[in-house]
Amino acid sequence: MDKDYIVKVLELFGHQKAGGVTEVRILPKDRYISINGKRIYVGRIVSGYYNDYDKLAVDVQPFDGKGNIYITINPCRPELLARAVNRLQLDARVTTCDDDTLSDLWFVYDTDPIRPAEISSTKEELNLALAKRDQIAEYLSRWACVVKGMSGNGGHGLIRLPGYPNNQKTRQAKERLTQFLSERFSDWQRNGNGNPVSDRRGNRILRINGVSVDSTVFNMSRIWKLYGTIACKGDSIPERPHRRSYLEIQDVKPVDLYAHLDDIIPAKYERRQHVTPQKANVQIKANIRLGNNNYPRLDVPAYLDAWGGEWRVKKKGIVTWYQFRTCPLHTDHDNDQWECGICQFPDGKMGAKCMHDPSFGWQDFKVVLGDPMEFLLS
Repeated sequence: MDKDYIVKVLELFGHQKAGGVTEVRILPKDRYISINGKRIYVGRIVSGYYNDYDKLAVDVQPFDGKGNIYITINPCRPELLARAVNRLQLDARVTTCDDDTLSDLWFVYDTDPIRPAEISSTKEELNLALAKRDQIAEYLSRWACVVKGMSGNGGHGLIRLPGYPNNQKTRQAKERLTQFLSERFSDWQRNGNGNPVSDRRGNRILRINGVSVDSTVFNMSRIWKLYGTIACKGDSIPERPHRRSYLEIQDVKPVDLYAHLDDIIPAKYERRQHVTPQKANVQIKANIRLGNNNYPRLDVPAYLDAWGGEWRVKKKGIVTWYQFRTCPLHTDHDNDQWECGICQFPDGKMGAKCMHDPSFGWQDFKVVLGDPMEFLLS
């Protein structure tokens, strides 16, 4: 690992100049790893907050190749430094949430080859993802300069922003552009007429051997690959090796990207929600608590089938948990091991747990899983 390169990457991100600090978050491949010849318990998550980039580069080196190393793409509030000041906390319990983010400095997109979970990409798959990255960069070049990166298995594009305030308007703009890029550039299955193929619930189906543009990377506290470190999904084999990530370091000027959204996004890609009177009544019903401690009951299996990800059911006492193989809120994480999920209580009340960020709850999962209104049981 090149420590000087790591420092240059961190300086490019500009967190210190924005008045913030950087969280490092490491997801070790194993709970115990060898550091300096000693076998140490590190837990599921290792986290620390830094304003000393040289110290950061030194601290993450023992984990390079033994876990996937990320940083917050946006600066964290400076007071978070007190959680673990310029050091790593093993088996960390608290990490950065959206409200902990100081400002929006970067818009990012992620192009990933479609393949089975928890394995590295082949050379051919990687090249497809990088070509998709470049295609999007070319599309956006009229409005912004895209800094190009390689995550180890796919492509990354980054655009420097002026430091928008962390508020609802910024979050909505960020999500709007992310969703458009996913819908416009992902490789969808198409019929003979060239139209995207959907499943019985209207969800589009990705093409095998294609590339997906991640639609979930818009949250303010998003963690991102620390370029210069190794991506190590699964085991490294000749056809699917572990690779060192990189970023094309260059001088970039901030762009008021969100001011151009109406030009960037063609009208046909705008999502419009048409609420029928019947659905509006259901919506009102879902927003009020019923008497006798009862809640509108969601048909969770049907809801998750419509979402389309991999899930399983597990009973814990009186609560039914629906656990995800890969966390819908943190698809770039490894080794989830079915530890993130949503739950339903006997009275119909919904809950959720995210091991990556304990501040996330049911409301956050709904943003990614979809609107549950049509799956409420009468």
